[in-house]
Amino acid sequence: RFAALTYTYPVYEGSFKAAGKIVLAQKLKPGDYSITGTLNFQECNDAIGKMPQSVHFELPIKID
Repeated sequence: RFAALTYTYPVYEGSFKAAGKIVLAQKLKPGDYSITGTLNFQECNDAIGKMPQSVHFELPIKID
């Protein structure tokens, strides 16, 4: 709860996993590829909120 804002924000504490579907072009040739993205997040607790951060990630995939 942030008393100054008179609001309670939902928070998550711990690890997480993400799942989804990847759709590839039908004419994709065999080889090594990577899927890149960015995860944006902000750490906060009941007293302070840190600056928003971004983490770039890369997932290697191999098409046979």
